[in-house]
Amino acid sequence: MKVLRVSLFCIVLFLVAISSFSQERLISSGLLLSGGAGTLDYEFVDDLKPDRLGESFDDTYNYDLHLGYRFRLRQNHWLFWDLDALLGMKSIQKGRLLDFSEIYTQYQVGKRHLNYYIALSPSLNASIYKGLYAGVGAEPTAYFYRSVDSGMGFDLPVTLKIGYDLGCVSIEGSAKIGLLRHSVENLLERNRKKEFLLSIYIPLRKILP
Repeated sequence: MKVLRVSLFCIVLFLVAISSFSQERLISSGLLLSGGAGTLDYEFVDDLKPDRLGESFDDTYNYDLHLGYRFRLRQNHWLFWDLDALLGMKSIQKGRLLDFSEIYTQYQVGKRHLNYYIALSPSLNASIYKGLYAGVGAEPTAYFYRSVDSGMGFDLPVTLKIGYDLGCVSIEGSAKIGLLRHSVENLLERNRKKEFLLSIYIPLRKILP
């Protein structure tokens, strides 16, 4: 709960700071709706311990859904920033370690769990042609697990995106690759998420040039 309170406090400070000092650069602000899927790469540690039998871990990444609020800020005539505050959930298929030896590892596919997270996602974007644009950014993310689960509590994916501004909405496709490889002590050596998402940005406030 302490991590949640600190993360929410950081997001509130982020929103207050953006709204207070960037009015002269603000192009628009509004809702961001996103969904997608991806993969979760992991490896078991070489020296598994018998006391980890029955332990659960993240096995398969099913889908992601998140809601956010975006501030779009002008840098110059062809560059602009998207600053997003996000609240989302990822559906993860759990696995449970059953048995292992030097040549094999046996586990049982378990239930799907929802892992909730909050994130801040700044990106720098370049206008290419008319409404077409492309961008790159990073997305520091805090995950919140149930007490009985093990998994990554923090991740820092790099984001690559391409989108088109239709005026009333912007449609984006993006790829995210986790930069951090996380370990679960005595069970997983490392795991990393790769994601592909489709987003719709709906401006609620637009500043005329």
